[in-house]
Amino acid sequence: MGVNVFERAHVARASVVALSALSPISGAAAEAPVNILFIGNSFTHGRYEPVRTYNAGFGADDVHDLLCPSLATCSGAEQGSQIDPAQTPAPGTTLSAQLKYLQANPSSQYDEPGPYGGIPGIFLQFTREARLHYSVSVIAVSSATLTGYLNNTGSEVGDLQLIEATAWDRVVLQDQSFRPLPSTITVNGQSIATRGDFAGFESGVAGLINAVDAVAGAAGKLNPLVTLYETQPLASYGYTSTNATAPIFGSSTSPPGGLNAPYVGDPDPIGAMAMDLHNAYQQAAGDYMASNPTGSKVDVALAGDAWVSAINTRVAVRNPYLANNPTFEVDLWDSYLLDACCTTPSVITRATMVPISVPWSCFSK
Repeated sequence: MGVNVFERAHVARASVVALSALSPISGAAAEAPVNILFIGNSFTHGRYEPVRTYNAGFGADDVHDLLCPSLATCSGAEQGSQIDPAQTPAPGTTLSAQLKYLQANPSSQYDEPGPYGGIPGIFLQFTREARLHYSVSVIAVSSATLTGYLNNTGSEVGDLQLIEATAWDRVVLQDQSFRPLPSTITVNGQSIATRGDFAGFESGVAGLINAVDAVAGAAGKLNPLVTLYETQPLASYGYTSTNATAPIFGSSTSPPGGLNAPYVGDPDPIGAMAMDLHNAYQQAAGDYMASNPTGSKVDVALAGDAWVSAINTRVAVRNPYLANNPTFEVDLWDSYLLDACCTTPSVITRATMVPISVPWSCFSK
């Protein structure tokens, strides 16, 4: 793509550098590790290889997937063989026909077998390189919400007990990509409804923090330090596509101004959605600490801001639906259409010093 490994490594660090607020209790390997738990969905675990299972496993030094403690006891969502539609093409002669077939036949779509690594796996790798001593765990169900974990509802039934089974030193919380948005936004002077539920997002944040604080207190430990992981904006929420090779498809298909495309028409849709996410995560952190002065200290990992910085400095592509983007800009967006229902953010990792672009699941929206 005309981008060297150093530029791509810069983008990789931009996606997770905000987690630097998670400073270690101790860097001495001989001492007890810092126990950190990541709670989220497929924006946390990543849907595809190599991110989804990066640094995951069943060893003491791997990412510990709480929903997959062994291959025999993985959750239903993490079992099964992996099916690649690109290697077994779906019926249809056009991309649109193939995508429609895959949407109508879920069994032909890409599986998500565990154990999961994802963003926690990347974080673990950075701690290794910095010679820090962390024990990293993850609980991430595709499409999950923080409120779902708190209330033990839907696909998150039983997960709260896993979260409360350990007195954590650090906890990272990440909600669905659209949930923290305001319920309505203004675009070109018009009030537009979104799929946002800020009150629900904030109640999920507060409830889970209170839950992990209670466990820490019962164990005679300090409250864990909590980080809210701000997600990045979605191209499908801000742009339409007239490019037949880059259609908007699946759950993101929406008329301009619809619930799945509320920022279409904004002069800077990526910046506008990013700012709304930024404000929501910052407000949730501030509101919690103001209402719970003896509770956990809450910071925000501004990963979404880093994403937009990469776009604004022309390191990364802004609108992936254009027929031609500059070759020197890294395409961070999902472009493997037969493995996804729509165009969503991806991540660049450094698995073996070889840059790899890996898409996130559109189903976590």
